[in-house]
Amino acid sequence: MLTEKQTNLSLDLRRDAWLEIDLDTVRHNLNLVKSWTKSPIMGVVKGDAYGHGAVEISRLLLTLDINWLGVASAAEALDLRDSLCEPGEKKARILILSPAPESSIAQLIERDIDLTVTSKEQIEQISSIAQKINTRARIHLKMDSGMHRLGARLEDLSLLLDLVKTKSVKLISIYSHLAKSGDLATTKFQHENFVSCLNFVKNKIPPDVFVHLANSEATRNFSFSNLDMVRIGLYLYGLEARTKSSDLKPAIALKARITHLTEIKAMEGAGYDWTFVASKDGRLASIPVGYADGVPRRLSNKIIGYVHGKPVKQAGTISMDQMLFDVSDVPEVKTGDIITLLDANIDELNLAHWAELDQTITYELACALALRLPRIYNNK
Repeated sequence: MLTEKQTNLSLDLRRDAWLEIDLDTVRHNLNLVKSWTKSPIMGVVKGDAYGHGAVEISRLLLTLDINWLGVASAAEALDLRDSLCEPGEKKARILILSPAPESSIAQLIERDIDLTVTSKEQIEQISSIAQKINTRARIHLKMDSGMHRLGARLEDLSLLLDLVKTKSVKLISIYSHLAKSGDLATTKFQHENFVSCLNFVKNKIPPDVFVHLANSEATRNFSFSNLDMVRIGLYLYGLEARTKSSDLKPAIALKARITHLTEIKAMEGAGYDWTFVASKDGRLASIPVGYADGVPRRLSNKIIGYVHGKPVKQAGTISMDQMLFDVSDVPEVKTGDIITLLDANIDELNLAHWAELDQTITYELACALALRLPRIYNNK
């Protein structure tokens, strides 16, 4: 992670709390993924790249020959297209991984954004709009192989392939989504459903259309699911859903400067509702991070930080903009010192540890941290 000197040079001084994103670590994770599969990779950067910053992560991926980017919405796609337009910058293929609203389709087609379709009605709608603006839409058929969230029925694929035989749309890929990508039996079931359907209509599928199914976990564990492309999201950022990875490295760190120190006497309470009561005379440090910055209130009195290389317990209820740490056993602490809350090199400061404490997944926590914390990037 970044040194304090690098942090001082890079930090937006309007905040005394920030995220550090290590792009070298993202490179490491991508190289690890490449060692698992020979299939081309789509970098999934939805949710502002899981809180890591979609623009910076996408720029990095493009330099590493990852040409496909996956997003969740029309707004994400258009913002990314607008941002990735520096002179000489490689043009990315951007796929919206869910159906787009009718009101945005014309603009998306004009900006060369790839569209997901999941129904006959959507194909007809996109085809009609493309015809009116005298251009051709790039579409991807999403099929439901067993997750039952988004996707056309597999038995409707033949009909949908007939509908895309028009000059106003071009079929680019056919894909599906795994429900339990860590489970062999479920993944095999969905894979077999999907591939059997594709084989049944293979004479209708144009030769340049590719197919994809695997996410990060399936890419690593089940090579049979990799097909013509794999979609890698969480693993780019070095995270497992619930546990610390043995080989991937988290790219995100969370740090904040102490803005206030206060004395506290034994048996005095601190913070809202006095959920922390001091067991001895000591000192509490305040940092400007709270649940509005994505640190769940439910983690109150459960997490630790590090200051001067020593662990300190978070004390009291995490409020909207502030939290306290008990620094009684670190007498050298002073205002302006940095407390580290997340760091890939310390087990207790791993996002997976927070996820376990909060009974959630790292995806949710990482996305929430980007709400208003500035990000700085290490890119050697």
